[in-house]
Amino acid sequence: MVDKGIVVLDNGGHTCKAGFAGEAEPKRIVPNLIARSKAERKTYVGDQFDSCADFSGLQYKLSLEKGYPVNWETQVDVWTRIFGKDVLAVNTPDCRLMLSMPPLCPSAIQATVDEMAFEHFGFKSVCTMCPQLLAHYAQQAEFEARNEPLPPATLVVDCGFSSTSIVPIYDAQQLNFGVRRLSVGGKLLTNHVKQVISHRQWNVMDESHMLNDVKEQMCYVSIDLAADLRAAARRKPNAITREFVMPDYISVTRGYVKPVDVDPPPACAPPAGSGAAGVSAAERAAGLPLAAKKAKGKEGGKGKESGPAARGGGGRGAGDDEQVLALGVERFATGEVLFRPADIGLDEAGVPEGVVQAVGA
Repeated sequence: MVDKGIVVLDNGGHTCKAGFAGEAEPKRIVPNLIARSKAERKTYVGDQFDSCADFSGLQYKLSLEKGYPVNWETQVDVWTRIFGKDVLAVNTPDCRLMLSMPPLCPSAIQATVDEMAFEHFGFKSVCTMCPQLLAHYAQQAEFEARNEPLPPATLVVDCGFSSTSIVPIYDAQQLNFGVRRLSVGGKLLTNHVKQVISHRQWNVMDESHMLNDVKEQMCYVSIDLAADLRAAARRKPNAITREFVMPDYISVTRGYVKPVDVDPPPACAPPAGSGAAGVSAAERAAGLPLAAKKAKGKEGGKGKESGPAARGGGGRGAGDDEQVLALGVERFATGEVLFRPADIGLDEAGVPEGVVQAVGA
């Protein structure tokens, strides 16, 4: 049963998932940022970002860094939009707030959050919870619904936008001494892809939004790295290399992956009825996608000279009206940063070592 007197807010580094107690899914997913568009000369706060028509050269002000809220002015503006009439439309003095907070949150940040919730927004009460612990409770509810025995311990690995948290839970209690936090997340992967492509093809250092889309549509985690490396080294076309048509923000507002023009090898052919045309079996059998949602193909438009073509080198696709990024080894090499941050010069543990440390604590 939905209780609109209790507002639930999962405050993430990239998006805020907002809704009411009792709902199975969030009512709205709002970008947790303030963006300034150079082309349109407009500022977008939270949900207004969805109405942006030109995502090239955006300037961002993020609310969270390394998983912790630090930019309070931005956070207040985003929450004001969420609680306002355009999103949840709630009267905060009549509501209670359940807010997610990162594990091992410093007391100074917790005190500031309480001050904002009570003094600025006027909520009747506030409950802050670790999202990994809430995920454990949700799993317990699923086991109880199936009349299955509850596991005594759970290890939650949360790979977020600005950090990765590894939280061991025993007897429904978070074990703080075993919590591990890594500064490896989706934002780091996006920046890595951006630097690699800027070095090899186009200068896209100002195109964070487009490169995040490239990462979500094309990159995946390889299960057999050696096999994927061999496949990517073959002469094009091969089972790995794909082309991403860049948007021109005139006729094409979102980039997309070009359909494969040639049939893949028999061993890589998609199963009948899978709807996975254009995605290699090497990707399906040897990789887990970083984002499940794939963009649908659209007809490309003529690229703008003020876009990446004016700032760097690169190549066009089969037609002169398309500007494309060709990704091969970058598709699966990006995800390897999660497991070996030392590959890009970060002196810290990857996800496997963090899991071992959390379990062994």
